[in-house]
Amino acid sequence: MRGQRVGLRLFSLLVVALACACDGGSSSPSSAGTVGGGCAYSRVTGTATITSIAPAAGGVTASFTFVPAAPSDTPKLGEGTSGILLLAANGQLPGTNVLADNGIAVGTVLSAVREELVSGACSPVVYSFATIPTLSGRPA
Repeated sequence: MRGQRVGLRLFSLLVVALACACDGGSSSPSSAGTVGGGCAYSRVTGTATITSIAPAAGGVTASFTFVPAAPSDTPKLGEGTSGILLLAANGQLPGTNVLADNGIAVGTVLSAVREELVSGACSPVVYSFATIPTLSGRPA
């Protein structure tokens, strides 16, 4: 009987330890575009300009360029600021209706935030749009 209680306690501790280790939280407000968990991001505000939109299987492929609001805010991770893929918040290609409903066409300029990984094992760069929270972006 005592052996069963000790075994049950060890099993309970293991379950708690695994639950803590698998925390999927992120300190980023746009964690839908992240992969991993428990990460911290720095934020660079700026604008995104839609540069291309083309039909694709399962939606549309849309790209944008990102320009930081402050010229001194350059990408820290060596990634460029052009050819960035526009995605739905679930990480999939957006549907044509999502772009049309939000008035997005080639040349549209959106307020955007580039989030760069500071710590953790998540996506290194994620883009978000405050005015259209159903969209995100990542380097292509």
